[in-house]
Amino acid sequence: MFVRTIMKKIALPLFASALVICGALFFLGFFIPKGEQIKQDVWDIGEGDPEGYLVFYFTSSGGFFANYPIHIKIQVWITAGKNYSDIVVVFPDAYVYPRNQTPGNPPAAAEIPISENGDRIGEGYMEFTSSGSFGYIIFSRGQPVYYAANIQIIQVSPYENRVQLDLANKGVGITLAALGITLIGLPILKHKKKKPSELQVRNPATKLGRKYQK
Repeated sequence: MFVRTIMKKIALPLFASALVICGALFFLGFFIPKGEQIKQDVWDIGEGDPEGYLVFYFTSSGGFFANYPIHIKIQVWITAGKNYSDIVVVFPDAYVYPRNQTPGNPPAAAEIPISENGDRIGEGYMEFTSSGSFGYIIFSRGQPVYYAANIQIIQVSPYENRVQLDLANKGVGITLAALGITLIGLPILKHKKKKPSELQVRNPATKLGRKYQK
């Protein structure tokens, strides 16, 4: 009986505290899953063998939304014998993230320079200002060498979808935190209800009062 009472006094506050903590984490968006997408494309200009191949790795919190940062990693393979260097992959419909807010200096387009060493990898953050399907352009030595802005490499959802996702998680967080706070307050309310008031003890008209008079 003693052990059960102790466990009840310990378990309930721990459970209630866990609910409050989980609620706070939901509210802050810690449980929003990461959106991931891998896309492959052939760098083919229609003259014999393809110039190369590209693999795009997109990641972002909850999915891919307009006006929200998206991390991109690109790996490029160049076909043997093809002469390309200083490769930059540009997303003309996106801005580099974070956007430049300096007056008179417009934000730059999302440019991902590809390293010349090793695996030819480039990465960075970008932000689309509208929803839709978007492609890219490859530059080499400052000149456009492959236009693929009209093909779908990434699909971006409206910003309102991100707002709804945030609101849903905040709603769950508030519900869990409120439940936890309620459970924490239950023992205090029970204790107040069971404790007799001074008036009951001293009033001769009550059973307790008569007992004390005897």
